[in-house]
Amino acid sequence: MPVMDGYEFLEKASKVEGCENTPILVATADESSEVENRCLKLGAWDFVRKPYNPNTVRLRLQNIISRSQIYLMEQLRYTAEHDKLTGLFNREKFFESARQLLARCPEERFAMIRLDIDRFRLVNSFFGEEEGNRLLRYVAECIAEMAPDFPHLTYGRMEADVFCLCLPFEREKVLHMMEICREKLRQFIKNYYVELSFGVCVMDGSTADVNTLYARAAMAAETCKNHYGSFYAYYDNSLSEAAFKTQWVLNEMESALQLRQFVVYLQPKYDLENNLPCGAEALVRWNHPQRGMVFPGEFIPVFEHNGFIARLDYYVWEETCRLLRKWLDQGLQPKPLSVNVSRVNMYNPNLVDILQDLVEKYRVPASLLNLELTESAYMDNPTLMKQTLERLHRCGFVVMMDDFGSGYSSLNTLRDISVDILKIDMKFLPTDGADSRSERILVSVIRMAGWLGIPVIMEGVETCRQRDFLKSVGCGYVQGYYYAKPMPVAEYETLVAAGESQRLPQRVTEEKAQHLGEVWGSGFQADLLYRYVRQPIAICEVVGEEIAVVRVNRAFLTRFGHGKSDGGIQSLCGVCGQAEAGSLLKKAIHRTVRDGGETECRYLYRGADGKPVPVRLYLQYVEEVANSHLLIATLADESGRSRMEPADE
Repeated sequence: MPVMDGYEFLEKASKVEGCENTPILVATADESSEVENRCLKLGAWDFVRKPYNPNTVRLRLQNIISRSQIYLMEQLRYTAEHDKLTGLFNREKFFESARQLLARCPEERFAMIRLDIDRFRLVNSFFGEEEGNRLLRYVAECIAEMAPDFPHLTYGRMEADVFCLCLPFEREKVLHMMEICREKLRQFIKNYYVELSFGVCVMDGSTADVNTLYARAAMAAETCKNHYGSFYAYYDNSLSEAAFKTQWVLNEMESALQLRQFVVYLQPKYDLENNLPCGAEALVRWNHPQRGMVFPGEFIPVFEHNGFIARLDYYVWEETCRLLRKWLDQGLQPKPLSVNVSRVNMYNPNLVDILQDLVEKYRVPASLLNLELTESAYMDNPTLMKQTLERLHRCGFVVMMDDFGSGYSSLNTLRDISVDILKIDMKFLPTDGADSRSERILVSVIRMAGWLGIPVIMEGVETCRQRDFLKSVGCGYVQGYYYAKPMPVAEYETLVAAGESQRLPQRVTEEKAQHLGEVWGSGFQADLLYRYVRQPIAICEVVGEEIAVVRVNRAFLTRFGHGKSDGGIQSLCGVCGQAEAGSLLKKAIHRTVRDGGETECRYLYRGADGKPVPVRLYLQYVEEVANSHLLIATLADESGRSRMEPADE
């Protein structure tokens, strides 16, 4: 050959991608067997010698072309049935192989196991696509290495980071297999936590359709996603029922909105002072013509997931505005109705404009349409929420923080974001008498809100015990089944007409807020009072029958101490069983609250050493904030007096 000899050509051809299946016939006049062997080793398919016999050449060409076609068909079949990256069966071939396996072993009880890599996309983001591919190949190798442990097994890569196995079910053996996979995966990337999720569907005799078994295994796998410590789950029928319900909701939601099947129900809010309604929350129900009343728990989560909740929110807002307009046209003075604002709508840049357009369209004062926003949504983007709330306040809307206490940053939320009313759900802080710690937390939250001048509405009140407890600790407003369930509009109208409604709670005035800030703050005036005034001073809070000493100055701490007792009357009268002194102080304090003035009394204080100290107590009423009464107590040690004067009643 003019450019290279035949050996060089064969060597180069073997290294060219795509030429490995090209048939090559070598022709030479050299009769040496060494030449023939060398050519065949270098990749020649066949060999002919010169001079040519035409028939022989034709037959040899036909043979190698046929061989090439067979090899090509095998390669095409392999490519069609196997995943290019991992070499495992692809989805179609896996299903076919699983069907054959089930048919060959009808007596076996098989399981379909779906597995995928949690947060696999982050692996590609952090380490690059090639490293992600290497991880997928590694998982495939782990599965292949375990194959010999199962006499009947097929497996494949379904898509992306999803793999599937079909094997005889033995619970302990399957669990061991999953543990091994997880352990091997942890060794792949030392500096990145990689976890697998497994979904297991065991054949129960009702179906042997591999597509159905795989779909059920996928449902099971989803249930353990993002649940720490739970890496596998078994399918049960409830998952299919949930999937069918979800699909039904998706199929029906558009027509339900167009046909106005969604109905507004109202749940009243009550003033504990007089047990009369002071407004209501607008809730949504789905009145389906065939299925009847569908409750929110069946469709709200689906709508929140697919974004349809934004449109449903607007529908409820408009229905509520229409209802308020009807009452105004009837000459009534309706109490505010609150509506829920979903997380999706909270991040809508046009939220304020949409709400303002609605109240203007129906000529409804913005103060009558209260907005309930969940605490968790505040925390996602506090800066944006703060800006949105400021705009809503400028437009006249009252904003409630719903589900307060369910998140992780409640105190920061109160500090940074100005809300008008707190709504707390009883399920977060139960008061069933068995958890006193929860009750103390709840009392602290209510008092803290009172100090900030923020009214509290307690949701989920279902028992008389809960109602009485909340009233005793100064909670002013409640909502729950103990008073009323969500009801149709006509029923609510009858309820309100039966008795005089009360106003919904309002934030304290700016003047009072400033006053409270001086009492609780650490500014110059407070500093003078608490650090430099040499007479013992205590701030007392009275809520119902409960009395607490909530702040004292340095002189009080030095002379009487604080924080080593119950924080109430005992802080003022000592720790040695001062029943008589305690009774006297309670009478004086409650008289001061009742009269809103001032009271003076004398009594014996006994400290930890048991020695009696004659004390003159002067009480001055400050003000009431959210059912909480504030008093200032000034104490004088009269040990220098020659005798103890009788106590003033």
